Amino acid sequence: QLCKIKNIGPLLLISSDIPLESGTRPPAGPNCAEVLHFALQIRKHMLQFKATHQSLGIAEQVRNWALLDFGVKIGIAVGPVTGAIVGTSKFLWDIFGDTANTSSRMLSTAVEPNTITVTKDVINSLGASCPTFRQDFPPFHEEERSIKGKGTLQVFTV
Repeated sequence: QLCKIKNIGPLLLISSDIPLESGTRPPAGPNCAEVLHFALQIRKHMLQFKATHQSLGIAEQVRNWALLDFGVKIGIAVGPVTGAIVGTSKFLWDIFGDTANTSSRMLSTAVEPNTITVTKDVINSLGASCPTFRQDFPPFHEEERSIKGKGTLQVFTV
């Protein structure tokens, strides 16, 4: 089950498998596939939206085509987070920790628009929980990237 945590400007932070009760630990594996399916659907709909508006000739009607010339970058990481309610008058549920920071770094290191970047832990989790994930998802491109605050990491893009 996916849960919207917050918007940060144009960014959307979602989580999966956040336990409803303290001390419970849901399995991380199955929902890696759910999160990746969600990311692929977002990318698909964004590309369809752009293609539809281009084919309708809206570019000529819009003064600044750059407003419609957009892409999506998605970063996915798996691991533990800490959740808390922050604020004194306007409350906000938020998550913190290395996993949240790593997913943000995956997003920010995406070179091309319409790219989904995941960590090796996501690939390992997918392989453990969904043995057919290589057939179920598009092929991943593997590379090493320098990630701020993390050093060199093996990342996978689709």
